[in-house]
Amino acid sequence: MNELVRKIIKSFTWVAGPVGEGDEPGDSKPQDKFNALSCVLEFIQNALDAIAKSFSNTLIKIHATRVSYTSFKENFLKDKFEDYLENSELSAMQKIPEHGQDINCLIMEDFNTTGLLGDPNHYFSKLPNGQPNLIHQFTHEIGGRRKGKAAHLGGSEGEGKQTFCLSSDISTFFFFTVRDDGTEFFMGISYFGIFELNGTEYKPFVHFGDKVESKDYQGKFWALPISNQKKIDELKKIFGVKRKKEPGLTVVIPFINEDVTLDKVKETICKNYRVPILRKKLRVEVASGKEINKDTLLEIYKEKYSENETDKKMIEEYFNFIDEIDQNKAKNFDLSIVPQRPTSLDVSSNLTDEIQNLYKEGKIIKYQLKFILAKKILKEGKLTDQFEDVNCTFNFYVKKFPDYANQQYKYCDTLRGDMPITQCRKRTTNFFFADIQEEESMLLVKNGEVANHTRVRVDHPKYKVFYKHNVQRPYISFLNNAFMSLQDLLSQSGDTLDEKTTLDLCSIISDREIENENHGEEDDEDENDDVLTSKYKLPEIPNKLKAYRARVKKENDKIYWVAKGVKYKKEDIARYEEQGELFIKEANKLLNERKDKLPKKHVQKINQGIMSTNNRLTEFEEFRKNNYTFYPIKIRITAAYDDGTTRPYNNYCEEDFDFSDTKTFKYNVHGSLNIVKNDKNKIVCAASKEDFDFSITGFGKESEEKFMIHHMYERES
Repeated sequence: MNELVRKIIKSFTWVAGPVGEGDEPGDSKPQDKFNALSCVLEFIQNALDAIAKSFSNTLIKIHATRVSYTSFKENFLKDKFEDYLENSELSAMQKIPEHGQDINCLIMEDFNTTGLLGDPNHYFSKLPNGQPNLIHQFTHEIGGRRKGKAAHLGGSEGEGKQTFCLSSDISTFFFFTVRDDGTEFFMGISYFGIFELNGTEYKPFVHFGDKVESKDYQGKFWALPISNQKKIDELKKIFGVKRKKEPGLTVVIPFINEDVTLDKVKETICKNYRVPILRKKLRVEVASGKEINKDTLLEIYKEKYSENETDKKMIEEYFNFIDEIDQNKAKNFDLSIVPQRPTSLDVSSNLTDEIQNLYKEGKIIKYQLKFILAKKILKEGKLTDQFEDVNCTFNFYVKKFPDYANQQYKYCDTLRGDMPITQCRKRTTNFFFADIQEEESMLLVKNGEVANHTRVRVDHPKYKVFYKHNVQRPYISFLNNAFMSLQDLLSQSGDTLDEKTTLDLCSIISDREIENENHGEEDDEDENDDVLTSKYKLPEIPNKLKAYRARVKKENDKIYWVAKGVKYKKEDIARYEEQGELFIKEANKLLNERKDKLPKKHVQKINQGIMSTNNRLTEFEEFRKNNYTFYPIKIRITAAYDDGTTRPYNNYCEEDFDFSDTKTFKYNVHGSLNIVKNDKNKIVCAASKEDFDFSITGFGKESEEKFMIHHMYERES
């Protein structure tokens, strides 16, 4: 590293950058992408990215401490800091407590890592030798895709470190870093958004360090991390940081948000990073408790996160499933998809007799999806308009639940390198694992990940930058729905994942007709009848609970889309549960007595009926725990013309129609529902209780084309 040659104007101070004429300061608004507990996930991923070459895993230590208010104020609440905070966009939410109250802090430390490498004195993303200047990127850069081309690294945009600010009630964090050569640095970073003070507008981030003047722009100042060893030792003592010369990073978050408790931290780590822990890439100590590692994770799950004995057995089965995968105890099969309908898998191509037998025997099946993508060619570090074919591979593992499992579980994971993509998890009746480790495949998925890495966007703007237009769509779409698609394939149910509802202006389709629509092929005369109830006289399976019912009605030559809240009484749920338990009892009795005499497809229907009923019973139980209501909820409505393509919603344009046009579209609202948004082809409604009626009319006024409406709801906390 170069010796510091800049003249330090003032040490240990807050430095805010004014917005000069012609500057575009930008504001990434991290609060729109992360929550308070995201700080833990970000720290772990950074640590996994920074494992030193001589180690195979990283050790994380996390604990809480209380810091003297007097010491904190004397060292950090100075040099206009409180003025910056008071005038920021956060001032209404975040206040400094009264004098005398000790400050709660969260401390996160990683070991077996490199620390923040690079030269902080060099104000560029790369060092003169071409290597990344990581300490500069960490302290001064947001965005820029600096890690975007590194398939093995977790992040890409450098946005994640903002989560450390969001977890602080004064939107501030501090870090210490030690490197292999023994050099140490300290700095504080605050996120205040673009704010104004005394007539001057300031950039979103404020730094605590050594104030220096820019070499390129006289009168402009920025902050260097503090390198004075004596001062660093004093600051470590304030926070109780015991790291000496072990390379790594320590992050201190003062005024820690009350949502970030050590119990929640532990749960977040165990549930999000369970696979890297099982793979011995990660070990964690929380508050000097028992180390969370491969050998202790199962015990922790059983003690903390299992409600009954079945749960305990199931999580053990799942962890064994991951172990067996890593021991290559799975037979490999190629998986083929149809790009036009990627989530609907062809049975004849993907479900051989051998696969069915292995599945029934409870063996692990490995499906390998291999595909070729047209990717833009890089020449001398720049993208060209030319393409090259790159090979990609997604590996999917599946194993059916044991017979004693009587409900669905989210025992499935999607992993890109060491990065868990948690929103791919679904409640299923099989163990699933999507493992993406090949370099081009990791890059493909990484380019589609949102800022907090919880999901992959099929239409992420980065795909337009690096790949041929839309070439990624079928494969990312399948990845997002893989577990349900594979479950559907293995159960031979024939259902698809198409969530569209067509509002045909000539043929009106009700919810009940859609639910009862037969998606299978008829190859028997009695297939039009309900085999379970009419042929075998089994009780009816209870219907799925609904927060509201939506339908289309035609009145006085007008087409209406109507939604009405549904309220269930305790006795309704009790009756449905009794009905479900009776079905399971009678269905099992039928199988025990006549299984060998029943047609194979009828046995499958009965087993599917039992599975569906168990799912219903789980839903009823969760509904009861939620005090017999789905509310409050938000209803999201998206509409488009049925243009005959597979992506009508993507093909919407403002010239088609606009829900803000209240001359054409009329809204009738009664009860506890409010329209939050009606713009372009989207409507968002907030309903606090079930007692509402809501309708829209205006379809077909200007056009005789068919409308398509997709509607869904989400619970609000």
